[in-house]
Amino acid sequence: NLEFSSRVQAVCDWYGPTDFLQMDSQIPPGVKPMKHNPANSPESLLIGGPIQEHPDRVRRANPITYVTKEAPPFLIYHGEQDTSVPMDQSRILAVALKQAGDDVTFEVIPGDGHGLKTSGPRLVPKSVEFFVKHLSQFVHPGVFSSQADLDFMKDKVKNAPTHFGMVSYAIISDAANAKITASV
Repeated sequence: NLEFSSRVQAVCDWYGPTDFLQMDSQIPPGVKPMKHNPANSPESLLIGGPIQEHPDRVRRANPITYVTKEAPPFLIYHGEQDTSVPMDQSRILAVALKQAGDDVTFEVIPGDGHGLKTSGPRLVPKSVEFFVKHLSQFVHPGVFSSQADLDFMKDKVKNAPTHFGMVSYAIISDAANAKITASV
């Protein structure tokens, strides 16, 4: 639909990696981590070769490469005890966004790890509120016009099934029919 922009309008990032080349050095001492530098690591497989041998590809996969002062609002959650993706991966993204002058909220979740297994259920409604706040201006007037709309979305996701502790959902607005649906 050419009437609407395809530009990203809001981002909710749960424990996402940013700079693959820094991941192994960001692992806290005494933690048995997942290793990211080997040629068979998920990061190396993603870019098509060992990350240490392809810094140009790593740079292109790094969201920090694309941070500008026009970035959309970001909500970033990361478990303090994450041994798969070091928490500093989210921190460096949040710092880059702040330095560019962007709207970013970064929340470290104490005692939780990768997947936010403990805190996930309480973070989903906060994530929905974030999207409702930032996306309502881009959809058909009246779609997110009431507390009932927000309550509807929260109800749809509050008992969402989890897979390895991660809850995925999408808010889809059908502007032509002014309907809200949630996919969990």
